[in-house]
Amino acid sequence: MYPEEQKIYDIEMRVGLLGKDIEQTDRLCTKLSESIEKLQEVNTNILGMITLHEQRHEQHEKIETDLREDIKDLHDRIDQVERHISERIDALRNDLMKHKRDDNVIGNTLKRLTNISG
Repeated sequence: MYPEEQKIYDIEMRVGLLGKDIEQTDRLCTKLSESIEKLQEVNTNILGMITLHEQRHEQHEKIETDLREDIKDLHDRIDQVERHISERIDALRNDLMKHKRDDNVIGNTLKRLTNISG
């Protein structure tokens, strides 16, 4: 082989090797692109789950706030009923005391009347 032919052969060999390198690089780029697409899908799914979780968390917080308000309202009602019952008991006690005094007055009057007539 002549030196010129050797140079052409070497150049052809290098071009062939470069072609194989390009093919490998293309395959690698294709796999990387597929991986990136899959990662983007996973990212989208995770963002959807996070959004759903946040919505549920907000709903839970609202329900909890509503429950606390309901409990407070119920407690206020219980206090009102307790005060009302206490007032009614006090009024009944006063009425009973008044009737007892009236009964005592009537009893004393009857005693005096029976003492006078007897």
